Amino acid sequence: MRQETRCQFVQGASIATLGLLAGCGRLPGQAPPPAKVPRVGFLSASSEPIHQAFRAGLVDLGYVEDHNIVLEWRFSAVPDEWPSLAAELVRLPVDAIVAPPTVTALVAKQATSTIPIVFVTAGDPVGDGLVDSLARPGGNVTGVASKRRRTSTVRLKRPPASRRTPS
Repeated sequence: MRQETRCQFVQGASIATLGLLAGCGRLPGQAPPPAKVPRVGFLSASSEPIHQAFRAGLVDLGYVEDHNIVLEWRFSAVPDEWPSLAAELVRLPVDAIVAPPTVTALVAKQATSTIPIVFVTAGDPVGDGLVDSLARPGGNVTGVASKRRRTSTVRLKRPPASRRTPS
């Protein structure tokens, strides 16, 4: 190999290596890239007190709105508007969608199968069609299920006549 050819090879390899390093991240000695700020969509029927509780919870975890987290709020009391609001959040795109009531969580589920959706107050997420099962929800939907409706119903039932004590 001639001297000129070897020199060209080394230069070309050096340039290719720098290009690969630049394409794969950062060069040695270069500052790390800024951390990605999560963008969370919030889809709800109205601006209820739960929103203030959600913000307070984020602050407790060290998140400050518009500093290290971006919150995209979408509210409407008109159910026909929820699908377009959910589609808007998907187009932004957001990293997750919080949909407190079951009805908005169902709308968000119809809008995306890839963005994680967190429901907050579902009574029966399996029966409502949000998840496949409580043990293995599957899909992109998760959240907190409240069994209050069922418990309240059970408490309201009167015991059978044979078990009642005379007064």
